[in-house]
Amino acid sequence: SNWAGVIRDLLDERGFSSLQNFISSYSAGEVANAERQSLLFHELGLIDHSTLTHPESIVNSLCDVLTEKYSLASDERDMVLMHTKIVGKFDDELVETYNSSLQLFGDEHMTAMCKTVGYTTAIAAELLLDGKVETKGVIIPTSSDIYAPTLNALEAEGIKFVETKITAEQYAA
Repeated sequence: SNWAGVIRDLLDERGFSSLQNFISSYSAGEVANAERQSLLFHELGLIDHSTLTHPESIVNSLCDVLTEKYSLASDERDMVLMHTKIVGKFDDELVETYNSSLQLFGDEHMTAMCKTVGYTTAIAAELLLDGKVETKGVIIPTSSDIYAPTLNALEAEGIKFVETKITAEQYAA
């Protein structure tokens, strides 16, 4: 199997006559977005006749393409940067701003993205397996029984958010 054939088969299965028609249908009429998507297919080599590394698995083959194209060099590292700002305005006219920031760099052993996604997933799985989360189904981590132990465990792995609170009086100063 080669990428050109796989892409053609996938397009046929979904009723698209061409890759451009497929891209256009998913780019909501945004020409610049469609052009970027088309360029990405070309850049990744997904329209040429190169052989899939795992003919039995498109996903594994795509992972190999992405690894080859986007792996960090030995002198490079990634960074995860996250900032959340919540402003609360209360009935008594008090205004409070809460900031939560995270900056994490990857190292020679693991990328920052791997740490933030992998550790968080592993911690959540451990909480579930240990019976520490009683809610069933698909849930978001907005209750303290989920986020508090998760943040504590992340901090033990060196992933810590810096949090600040500013009140209206502090803005004036």
